[in-house]
Amino acid sequence: MNDPIGAPLRKLSEFRRFFHKMALAATLEASVEEALLLDYAVGNIAPAHALVLDFYTRLSPRAREAALTWASVRRAIRSDPRQEQFCSAAGHPMSTRRADSHVISSIETVRQGLDETTGKLSWRKSWGGVEEIRLPVPHARLLRLRPKTAAPAHGHGGLELTLVLRGAFEDERGAFRRGQLAVREPGDRHQPVVISDEACVCLVGEESHRFGWLTKMLGLTS
Repeated sequence: MNDPIGAPLRKLSEFRRFFHKMALAATLEASVEEALLLDYAVGNIAPAHALVLDFYTRLSPRAREAALTWASVRRAIRSDPRQEQFCSAAGHPMSTRRADSHVISSIETVRQGLDETTGKLSWRKSWGGVEEIRLPVPHARLLRLRPKTAAPAHGHGGLELTLVLRGAFEDERGAFRRGQLAVREPGDRHQPVVISDEACVCLVGEESHRFGWLTKMLGLTS
């Protein structure tokens, strides 16, 4: 028997559950993002993640404001002699001269990725139709995916930050466009799909760990 009232109510209930799930995911991701920006501001972060967040603060006024706020807090702490030990323990991971040369080279490549009109970048084919450029900063790379195509579904064995430089993609957590950051933690699985009419170019920083990228793609890590 048809239930003209029950069916719409069930659909409304399903929509509410879906909305609450997405809202919770967005809240959790925002909290993780704030923690990452704090680590970035005080220099307590891996070089690949620092590179991604550096460009994130350039493209996102909100992220830049948050990073500047945390940097101000750090300066206030440094002005207190009692906190000298804390500050010395939070040295920036890219402070050495060798790392600086890697960062400078990586930044120039990423800048070209922001607006690739010269065709100077040399992309190489990777898995599932994805193209990549490995950057001098360890565990950092540019990824490119053609319009209306999907990357293979894959899992993550470590923290991965993905910043959209051009185009847009969506996955199980929503859509991400230029200047937006996707944070994926260990155990997360997703399948990015390009939703823009142009190629989607992303800057990706991965966490250093003993598992390879192919292993993570196949979901063999926990």
